[in-house]
Amino acid sequence: MPNADIFMALCKIYDCKNILEMFSFINADYSIPTDEEWDIIEKYRFISTNSPDGASVVDTVLDREYAIAGKLKEQNEKIIELTEIPRYVKEDSTYVNAAHAIEGASEEDKQFDEDIMTGEDF
Repeated sequence: MPNADIFMALCKIYDCKNILEMFSFINADYSIPTDEEWDIIEKYRFISTNSPDGASVVDTVLDREYAIAGKLKEQNEKIIELTEIPRYVKEDSTYVNAAHAIEGASEEDKQFDEDIMTGEDF
């Protein structure tokens, strides 16, 4: 059994960045960066150390994309399934008829909607 120092040296030699995922039967905790994420972090650190302007460009792109992703997430959360939309139907009917669903609709409105639903001319 290697001691901790030798174990860590072997991990470095074999480029192992997530010890739990590599050596145990424990389900990986994905709050720990993946190898791909570590590569991105290392590239960002290199850029920020050697090219401050380059790091500024990366920051700008990340901020913009993060904001867009947040807006898309909000939009997706607002989308509801068709089965969740309330159906406004007449009590004695199984189909939607818009004018009949509105309380206080005039007889003229009801007839117009009925004509749209059944008339060939509409």
